[in-house]
Amino acid sequence: MGNDPAFLIAFDLRDRTLDYDAAVKYILDSDDFEAWWNHMPGVFLVITRLRPDEISDRLRAFTKESNLLVVRVDLEDSEGRLSRRAWNWINKRAAGRESASLVAGDTGRH
Repeated sequence: MGNDPAFLIAFDLRDRTLDYDAAVKYILDSDDFEAWWNHMPGVFLVITRLRPDEISDRLRAFTKESNLLVVRVDLEDSEGRLSRRAWNWINKRAAGRESASLVAGDTGRH
């Protein structure tokens, strides 16, 4: 993983101009993202060398005029109600371990 930072990407799923499927395909298939997390609709955590403005610019082809939020996050300082698999992904990256991508799993609280 190196020292690449984590970012939260949030899409406005209510906006009909958003091409969400294409945006998801880009995140999952692109070499721009070392790892990704998607355990909540419209919300991704990604590990990338890109800056927030670069992430936003690359996603604009899919989001058009819809709302989009890209924020650098500190995975070590996190809390919430998520599945065990979701927390495993977050905790592994907070500890700087190997990268992998997971999708929704069991419910649980961190």
